[in-house]
Amino acid sequence: GLKMNRSTSNLINSGKIALAMLLTSLLVLVPAWRTSFDNAFWGPLTVAFVAGRSSGSSFKQSFLRMQGTVSGAIFGYTLLRLTDGNRVAILIALPILVFFASLAKPSAQYGYAGVVTAFTSGIIVLGYDPDGALSVEEYALARIELTAIGIVVWIAVVVF
Repeated sequence: GLKMNRSTSNLINSGKIALAMLLTSLLVLVPAWRTSFDNAFWGPLTVAFVAGRSSGSSFKQSFLRMQGTVSGAIFGYTLLRLTDGNRVAILIALPILVFFASLAKPSAQYGYAGVVTAFTSGIIVLGYDPDGALSVEEYALARIELTAIGIVVWIAVVVF
């Protein structure tokens, strides 16, 4: 059967993850806050990806996540600006961008940042709606902002 690790340290870590998810989920669940943040689910999603078993691994993962998110948002934004939303140009350029970002994957030091760069650029390029309420700049910045919020909440919970 399924065996659970009921050690004190595991229970404390699980409680911290639950608290950070609760806090960042308020961005989605509180109507006044939800309207202030586009795609507010990126906050709790970030916590899910950076939460680690130790504060050291959490810090490292958080910094790599932020580095990849900022790089991916910049690359995705730039690709949209350079192609002016031309679907054929995007179809050609996005896989090239993802290829180069993914070259970092085997690196023990920067692999995670490279993967995040690759998928974040795809999120920006493929997720942006030119007929939506946000400009491409606002859309890319929202991705960075909510990643930062998720990281700050997680680190605050881990430290305190």
